[in-house]
Amino acid sequence: MLVIQVEGSTGDSYTATFAREGDILRALCSCPAGASGTHCKHRLALLAGDFRQARGDLTADVGEQVATLLRGTEVERVLQALSEAQRDLERAQREVKSHKKALDRVMHQ
Repeated sequence: MLVIQVEGSTGDSYTATFAREGDILRALCSCPAGASGTHCKHRLALLAGDFRQARGDLTADVGEQVATLLRGTEVERVLQALSEAQRDLERAQREVKSHKKALDRVMHQ
């Protein structure tokens, strides 16, 4: 089990807890989103290796600890799919912006 204190956007302190049993990873957070069972930015950030919101004394290998807990789990697979979807969305947003600029050009010729 790995417990990490994080700071929320309002300055409140929350606890993110990661526990693995077999190939099942449970990730909990005491923030309002985490407590209601929805995704929270704290767990997503920590699982992605972003510890900027972490508070307290972290061991030097906390990133490797999280990566080890994540490796080979369904959570890892879904996070990878989410990351690909986010890249696709960003690519689509850039394409939409490009098409809007092209439309502006042809309408103002």
